[in-house]
Amino acid sequence: MGNENDDTGWARQSLAIVLLNEHKLAEGELAIREAHDIRMRIHGNEHSFTAADLQEVLAAHTGYEDPLPPDPETSFEEMDLDSLATVALLQGLEQRLGIAVSATDARHLISPASVLAYVNERLAPAGGV
Repeated sequence: MGNENDDTGWARQSLAIVLLNEHKLAEGELAIREAHDIRMRIHGNEHSFTAADLQEVLAAHTGYEDPLPPDPETSFEEMDLDSLATVALLQGLEQRLGIAVSATDARHLISPASVLAYVNERLAPAGGV
């Protein structure tokens, strides 16, 4: 009877692991699709990662719901976003757009303007737009 309970517990754990992995896979597929859609829009008609796009990433990854300041040079610090929020923003950009942000580059991304310029430069086609 002890073996039967052990088998049931093992089966439940296995099912939980399978469901968790399927959920993670679905999240990954969604992120890939989202990045593809943004890249298609950027390379299609609009040719830029906009302030609205940045606002979406900020909201999704840092919880920052306020509108972006009128002056795009306003620092994230002035927007009350601490270093952890800035790291979350950069990770969100990496996940959403499929671009890697190096630690060296991250030190210079201190405002909406700097992030927009960096992202648009990284997403531009090799031969220019």
